[in-house]
Amino acid sequence: MIRSSVCAMITRNNEILTIKKQEEENAIIFIMPGGGQEFGETLLEALRREVREEVGASIKNEKLIFVREYIGMNHENSERDRKLHIVSHIFSCEIEEEGKYHLEPDQDQIGMEWLKIDELEKYNFYPREVINELKKLNTSTYTATYLGDIN
Repeated sequence: MIRSSVCAMITRNNEILTIKKQEEENAIIFIMPGGGQEFGETLLEALRREVREEVGASIKNEKLIFVREYIGMNHENSERDRKLHIVSHIFSCEIEEEGKYHLEPDQDQIGMEWLKIDELEKYNFYPREVINELKKLNTSTYTATYLGDIN
């Protein structure tokens, strides 16, 4: 089964808002806010819901910038993720109102952090291949890009 998901790329002052997660093997990873699209929900509805739950904020100026696939059997965690196939729709957006909603974080979410885009390589940021795209991104002229099967 293929899972459709959304991610919010929220940036300001050359930083990106990330969700800090504790992995099973005690590793800390950083990801963009987001998650799975629910049946009957549009991509934008899913994006807004996920940001409400994980960040507690409302968003505005949503713009699709990347489409990424993750086919688990093709990557380093192929044994664990061999049956995963996720299509992620990555939107740039801005926080409209912080602290507007009660947080409903995922079980493994241990915080939120603003990370400098120029320093993302220093962190366990996923998807790793998006880092180079983020560095060259100019959202005023950038058009949606299919990134392929990346981790």
